[in-house]
Parts: sequence; C-alpha cells; structure tokens
Amino acid sequence: MPPPADPSSRSGLARAVAIFHEAFGLPRRTSPTAAIDDGLARLRLDEVHRANMSKLGADGQPVLRDDGKVLKSERYSPPDVAAVVARAQSSGMRGR
Repeated sequence: MPPPADPSSRSGLARAVAIFHEAFGLPRRTSPTAAIDDGLARLRLDEVHRANMSKLGADGQPVLRDDGKVLKSERYSPPDVAAVVARAQSSGMRGR
C-alpha cells in the first residue's frame, strides 16, 4: 500500500483525489469533480462539529453506557447543514 497522500502539496492533493475516486469506484481523476466554496465548506464542517459536540453531557464529557459505548446526550441536536447553507446563500455567499 502506498504511503498516505499529503493534501497540503499539489501533487499530494492530486494523489489524495485519485485515491478517493479509486476507493469509491469512481473514474480516476487527479482533481476534485466539483468546486466547493471554501467558506461554505467551513460552515458545513462547523455545523457538523457543533452537532458532534452536542453529544457530550452537561459536564462536557461523553455519556457512556455500562459497556463503554458512547451515547448521545439529552442535549444532542443533529446537524442542519441545509439550513446553514440556505442562511449563507441568503446573505450573499455563493457555492453549493
């Protein structure tokens, strides 16, 4: 197996994209197939992170079942990426 791609370099990004396409059975490419606005991508990531952090208990610690499985706390709220994108686009941000 080849070493992991370093997406911070141009050749590493091309290799990472090629590995992704190969892993999902897509036609092999060396550049992303869709343009995504960096700001909009960051908003999506922030929303998913917010939802993940809402899984923690009120004390900021994971809620664990007796066997160690991590559970969602009563504070959990799922990510609403569509609403985040809609708000961003209504404020003039472009992208998908």
